[in-house]
Amino acid sequence: MGRIQAETIVGIIAFFHLPVPESWSEAKKQKHYGKLHRAAGDADNLGKGLVDALLEEDRGVPLMQFYKLWCEESAAPHADVFLLVS
Repeated sequence: MGRIQAETIVGIIAFFHLPVPESWSEAKKQKHYGKLHRAAGDADNLGKGLVDALLEEDRGVPLMQFYKLWCEESAAPHADVFLLVS
């Protein structure tokens, strides 16, 4: 499967759901499930990898927003990606 041509893409919004470390206590895990992820690993780096994988060229995409969240309890890591088209 090839990458998307960006001519009609005006924005990309992505929510990256990252796993809570297994080594954390149950109380700490409960405190973080579904909350904003502020640990190392920049949202812009995750976003850049996503954009490079999806689009042939991204210089014409004026809006990009990326968010990092801890996974919900028992959820697998994943990304929710929304493409805004004209």
